[in-house]
Amino acid sequence: MKCQLIQTRDFEDTVEGLIASYLYIEDRLILFLLFIYAKNEQANLSQSEKIELKQLADSIKRRIRNE
Repeated sequence: MKCQLIQTRDFEDTVEGLIASYLYIEDRLILFLLFIYAKNEQANLSQSEKIELKQLADSIKRRIRNE
């Protein structure tokens, strides 16, 4: 199963002032919005937030594999 954890900062035409993290599961054509925040509130994700997002993404991938 091919999956990608994507942040909108990776794209040029993002919504001004917002950063979002998505999990895209290509095999199933599923897109999950995992986290969204305003740039003026936070410049980057903290290390603990990155770990939480990875754990959430891994949990979603496991559930989808078992379906």
